[in-house]
Amino acid sequence: MKCACLVALVFNFLLNSSLLFAVDRPIELAITIDDLPSTGADAEGVSRLQVIENFIRAFKKHHVEGVVGFVNGRTLVDSPDKNELIKRWIGAGHKLGNHTYAHSNLSEVSLDQFFEDVEKNGPILMSFGKKNSLPYFRFPYLSEGNTTEKRDGFRAWLNKKKLVPAQVTVDFHDWRWNSPFGRCAKRNEQKTIAWLKESYLSEAKKALENAKSLAHEFFPKYGIKHVLLLHVGVFDSVMVGDLIEQYSKMGTEIISLTSAVGDPSFQINTKRVNVNGVPFLAQINEMHGNAPKVFDQETLRVFEKLDKICL
Repeated sequence: MKCACLVALVFNFLLNSSLLFAVDRPIELAITIDDLPSTGADAEGVSRLQVIENFIRAFKKHHVEGVVGFVNGRTLVDSPDKNELIKRWIGAGHKLGNHTYAHSNLSEVSLDQFFEDVEKNGPILMSFGKKNSLPYFRFPYLSEGNTTEKRDGFRAWLNKKKLVPAQVTVDFHDWRWNSPFGRCAKRNEQKTIAWLKESYLSEAKKALENAKSLAHEFFPKYGIKHVLLLHVGVFDSVMVGDLIEQYSKMGTEIISLTSAVGDPSFQINTKRVNVNGVPFLAQINEMHGNAPKVFDQETLRVFEKLDKICL
């Protein structure tokens, strides 16, 4: 009896210790960049090459390698000079993924039209070298269609084409800061720009904390490997170094997207028709019958202010 009790005590100790380790271990996070070669408003005095260089310089400083940038090929066709931006990106050792040719929304086009938009992007990616293009796909707007037929049909098609969906667990709508920054930079509103930087980092921190909390709730034994969504915007390029530093201080380890998408959690079918671009963990939350995760009032006030400043 004493032996059996001792075994039970040891088992419970190991179980509790493993759970504590899952909570306390570093947050594993892959950084991904959407809408290459360029997106969003310009800022006076900042070229699109400088935007790419800002990202490359920040990644090099923080030893972040092989970041996947999801490409919209139509931008390259419409502006051939922007091919140089992609060449600079891959020349620095970073990779490409498929974000459709025209950034179409699966909720607004037919399944066949969406197939065509994804396939049309393939040859453009391959033109930069097979080794530079990885088999990852990112839904524009994170929208997976407005019907179960579209969602399941496209998932089956991706599997047939051996393309892997790159889900997102950390999304703080970083793109919202780019236009305000362009307006404020033009007016040299330095005090407002300081607020932009502060609010950007604050919302980024909140998004990671929320993702970590949801991961520990639904995957308590090992957490989950996270994927951060950023865009190739001017302000993002200004802030990415500070963002990496902040996340590092929060106990984050930057990993590759290849490592992240291999997490078995991403194989879960939430059965959700993801019209509005809800990140993966928020989908899991709804799958468990919880109320949809929405931005809190503080964040909504930040978004409202972003829309109004420097007009």
